Amino acid sequence: MRTKAHTLLLKPGEVAARTLYMVNIFGWLRAPELGRFLSPGTDNSRKYAERMLRKLTAMRYVLPRKLPGQHAGTAYVVTARGAAWLRNHAVDDATTNTYREGTNWGRSQNGTWSPPPTWQHQVYVAGVLSLLYERGYEVISELELLRMAAGAKKHADGVAIGRDKDGDEFSIWIEVEQSRKTGKKLDEMLEAVVGAARGQPVTEYPTLPPVRAAFIAVPTRSFDERGYSIDHKARILSKIKRRGLASRVNFEIVGMLKEGVGVCLLDFETIDLPAMPPALAPEAARSLSRVSPADLR
Repeated sequence: MRTKAHTLLLKPGEVAARTLYMVNIFGWLRAPELGRFLSPGTDNSRKYAERMLRKLTAMRYVLPRKLPGQHAGTAYVVTARGAAWLRNHAVDDATTNTYREGTNWGRSQNGTWSPPPTWQHQVYVAGVLSLLYERGYEVISELELLRMAAGAKKHADGVAIGRDKDGDEFSIWIEVEQSRKTGKKLDEMLEAVVGAARGQPVTEYPTLPPVRAAFIAVPTRSFDERGYSIDHKARILSKIKRRGLASRVNFEIVGMLKEGVGVCLLDFETIDLPAMPPALAPEAARSLSRVSPADLR
């Protein structure tokens, strides 16, 4: 017999309630990424998330949306009913306006639903943040950042909170690059990374610890529309060297190992670049040392 929504109960302290909250603060989530937030570092985290999502789906608090392509999985968004539950059980009244339904995510045409063009990028971002969470970082989604600084022209794809050797918290600006940015968009991303690494972010988030570091996450393997391999790291470093650096800068390039459409592993490489004039000669560029957060002119 099918379970009716009104026969199920959701209590504020249970895991299913946290599941609903996590889907809300990201806008939408798949089970693999969600599982890392609910049961970090365990082999059954995905199945655990799927169990919570089945309950919320039965209660009509979330709505499943099948993503396009093979092995892309299912995205879950919060319904009006789920958003109402979150508002009614908010710990802080000031946060109630952040609980909104996500059923208008994507578009429907002639009875067929499709996600927005950015959905693949959002899967990567959720994957990076969930894997950082498993490593012990507190993470903040882009949707939360948009609410913190609504009028800003540029936002990080996410923020992670770390601690220095003295135990003081600091924020890490995160950019996820998988679309082969060029021109102005690439410049804006690198300016944001360099500024964050210097402790001078292009956007301030007053409720978070000061931004003092930056990560750029890139696929370990990527191909363009012609099937040619893309070396994101080489493109990023080449652009920085062409523009020059006014002072030394270090940041992390984080390699994203993909599994299906998601990210299953992160590989960290610290990049340390000295001050250099614009259009650095190729011979000098080859002598640059590797090492970690960032600085454009």
